[in-house]
Amino acid sequence: MLRRFVSLLLLAALLPACVSWQERSANEPVPFEGESRPVRVGYIANGLPAGIGFVLEEGQLFASQRLPASFQRYGGPEGLRRALATNELDVAVGLPTVSAAKLLEEDSHVVIVAGLQLAEEQLIVPVTSTIQTIGDLRGKLVGTPGLGSSGELLLWSVLTHGYGIAPHEVRTVAATETQLVLLLESGKVDAAVLRGLTVAGLPDADRYRIVGDLPAEWRRATQLDAPPIVATVTMRRGFVDGYPDEAARSLAAISLAVRWGREHPSEVAQLMTRHLRMTQANAQNYARRWSLLWEVVMDEATVAALRLALELQRSQGLLRDPAPETLFDRTLLPRANRFVR
Repeated sequence: MLRRFVSLLLLAALLPACVSWQERSANEPVPFEGESRPVRVGYIANGLPAGIGFVLEEGQLFASQRLPASFQRYGGPEGLRRALATNELDVAVGLPTVSAAKLLEEDSHVVIVAGLQLAEEQLIVPVTSTIQTIGDLRGKLVGTPGLGSSGELLLWSVLTHGYGIAPHEVRTVAATETQLVLLLESGKVDAAVLRGLTVAGLPDADRYRIVGDLPAEWRRATQLDAPPIVATVTMRRGFVDGYPDEAARSLAAISLAVRWGREHPSEVAQLMTRHLRMTQANAQNYARRWSLLWEVVMDEATVAALRLALELQRSQGLLRDPAPETLFDRTLLPRANRFVR
């Protein structure tokens, strides 16, 4: 049962879907001025990132901004990254921060215009464990989602900045969430880093105990007034510079999708059950946690949080160079907010 639960939560086979929408704009889309094509939008159509894309596409939110749009769905971050690199997209919704930085290292002209997906990982232990706080992890074996994952980055940042624990003082093992739960259950790891969505839906939840909410611990350790960001809204630089109004309206559509999902949890759950092989209970759990997953943000504190995450990934060998100032655009979101009604 446990294995089936976690597997269903992670599986993302797409099914045809259509959803009725109550907040369509009366305005018909107008042409993408200067281009004889729609705005090209891509998103990851499985796992946690899928929800925002489904809402954005099926909600006709680009149409509400009087913009024609074509949507492409990708199986994971790498497909989305490649499509942006080869100029197949104007807007990448939910592109991991490190993927955007890699594109810039590869001389692809892209810019992060907003943080979008928030980290929500938690550290859990068996209820019988002697581990009471994150500070008790010294000398322990911890299961994580792997090198470069938001869970591992958060863990190391909290350990080093919050508790003074050096990397060599904690051993880690990488595994999928399904495997991490089984490793924890069998006692082969002392603790595990799991997404909050997974933790909230675990059967026999009374067998486990949360010893650290990693985003909250991260904010305390870094003293940054911004949440840790998992994924971003990233756009082609040529799109942002050449068509500033269309770029702002595109970001406004994404902001509206975040707001709509927050205000319509039952419809979000329906989308997830229709598109993904997700049980009704898991879909409802996802919808209830929407505000913990999605927020369109871009200010100085957000940029500082993004820079810190990228520097941690660079220290792990995932990036070559420090993130340049040209990677971040703080000006588009204020302009986009004018179009959010």
